[in-house]
Amino acid sequence: MTGGQQNNMDYQKYRDELKRIMDENPEGYVPDEGLEQFTNYMRDKWAEDEINLYRYSRADYFNIRNFETGKLSLTNNGVLNDIYEGIPFDDCEEITPSMAKSLSDLAYIKSFSEIPSEVLMWSHYADEHRGFCVEYNINCIDQRDMIWEHIFPVVYSTKRRIKKNISEVARELKQLTRDREDNNEKDYNENLRDCMALFLSKGEMWAYEREWRIVFTQEQVYDIDDDELNCNIISFDYATGIYLGYRIERTIEENILEIVRRINKKRENSHLPCVKVYKMKMKPDSYELDKSEITDILE
Repeated sequence: MTGGQQNNMDYQKYRDELKRIMDENPEGYVPDEGLEQFTNYMRDKWAEDEINLYRYSRADYFNIRNFETGKLSLTNNGVLNDIYEGIPFDDCEEITPSMAKSLSDLAYIKSFSEIPSEVLMWSHYADEHRGFCVEYNINCIDQRDMIWEHIFPVVYSTKRRIKKNISEVARELKQLTRDREDNNEKDYNENLRDCMALFLSKGEMWAYEREWRIVFTQEQVYDIDDDELNCNIISFDYATGIYLGYRIERTIEENILEIVRRINKKRENSHLPCVKVYKMKMKPDSYELDKSEITDILE
């Protein structure tokens, strides 16, 4: 693995397919039902492609515990590092910070990359190489699992694609939040429908991340009404590898190795493969990262 190349999987064809679907809606409106075309495309390709996605993380208790338990904690869009996250194109003269804040929990997201060896990703999202990166094999997901309808690549663009009235979306979102808190039946929220595509397009300056996302809009969370999802948690026990940062602390590395031993012991009689462990290292002759497998984790 060199220069961010993990395997020969053609991830770009998935991004191109999603872009094609978006381009079919030139008026800036992409219905959630239209995104089902992409879900069907993913399922059609499921048997011929091995899709591995990678999640960079700090090596704190919270992230290590999620890895150990096979869970993911979703993050509301308002705390992500892109200031345009979830903000539609609007005809208003200025999008103020308060307007953006009013949409800060429009959706709940978990981000992945197509590559585990991007130096900038290790620096920005894995605590300057002191963290870790988990590999998830999407082929392990049961095709009946609802997660297939919520996982997408990100399309990179110079302009925001989706046009909505921010004030109307914010008003309905505030009401829906109140309905969820009070366990009320929701009113018809026309402007909250078809918001998923807002989170599937980002500016071209982010293209180096080669991002994929799990996205649940708040309205979808309300409609699904699952106990874990209501707490912004999903089961995602599909880890097949973990990459330890070049600077990871030895005690944390030993803790992760012990967790992997326990995971692999439980998987001995399951359909899930064992988790492999890799340690990232600097290449001696370039500015790229390489990996070496730790093979004695079961000893």
